Amino acid sequence: MYKYVPVLSQQATVRCLLTGPEPAFLPATCTYIRLRRFAWLGWRLLLIHPVIAWHILRFRPQILHIFMPELLPLALCCRIFGIRVMYDVQENLRLKFHLKPRNNHWLFRKAFAGFDLIARRHCHCIFTEDSYLAEYSSLRHPPVVIYNYPALSYTQPFSARPPDPSYAGDFAYIGLLSQERGLDTMIEALALLKSCFPTARLHLFGRLVTPQTQLERIKGYPDVIDQVIFYGPMDHARALPVIASCCAGLALLKPVGDYAHSYPCKLFEYMALGIPVITSDFALYRSVVETADCGYCIPPNNAPMLAERMQYLLEQRSDAILFGKQGQKAIQEQYNWESEQEKLFQLYFNYTKP
Repeated sequence: MYKYVPVLSQQATVRCLLTGPEPAFLPATCTYIRLRRFAWLGWRLLLIHPVIAWHILRFRPQILHIFMPELLPLALCCRIFGIRVMYDVQENLRLKFHLKPRNNHWLFRKAFAGFDLIARRHCHCIFTEDSYLAEYSSLRHPPVVIYNYPALSYTQPFSARPPDPSYAGDFAYIGLLSQERGLDTMIEALALLKSCFPTARLHLFGRLVTPQTQLERIKGYPDVIDQVIFYGPMDHARALPVIASCCAGLALLKPVGDYAHSYPCKLFEYMALGIPVITSDFALYRSVVETADCGYCIPPNNAPMLAERMQYLLEQRSDAILFGKQGQKAIQEQYNWESEQEKLFQLYFNYTKP
């Protein structure tokens, strides 16, 4: 909504069918249609996909842009009407199906594998990482790699605000909340940090997929239960002011699925907000963090080391501020959406082959 829509709205009428709340600002040429969200894929296929199909038939768009692989059957049917389909591959689902707590039935896996192969022959693929080029090697149309970097025009107002001092001793995470994404490591580290900084808090923005029983078994969780704040899914405009005021942003993804070979968007968002980052010790992540000198890369399962880094940043505020400034400088010079949006524009508006 804050990257693609402003670019596409320059020359087209854009209609967004999404499940989240309507953003605070929409371009005049954009219409937002909110869809009801169901956790189980079966309900979405029965109740939501027909609604999407009806809107497509009603509007008859020239281009259909999908982010969810479950929409491939519907999108491929749309080609009958001459609609060009953009297949935006946001994750390597083949490597991550087994990590999903629901919707990982063998029938769903088989269906995805089949439709994904068909899409390679009939859709225009957009990748957020170079690593997908090895997975998607036989494509009819040339793929486009568009990195999911933060938009400076969107993040700068939040980083320019004076930070709220009530969050200065806290840490933040934004994204799906699961143990594969470091939830257990973050909570264990906060419990260890409590002996030195008893009031430090952990702000977690995103959907919690870890069961409550499993959450309660995380080491140290009972000791910091009042200091771990779950906000649930929320619009970035509400989350970013809190994150920008925190001491650091965390992104401790585990070495499972394609995490080690895919940039986490949150890493660049933290940098754009001008706060230090503490992230996983993967070669891809190190190439960003160590080059920009904007934080630390540590083993994602090492809670004691995470606690040490958190303690250092709280005690050495001048270093934390310097890390934040250096990360922000790297975003302004290299890792920003403004450097990527031209690829999207060219794909949409300067493409001639049907």
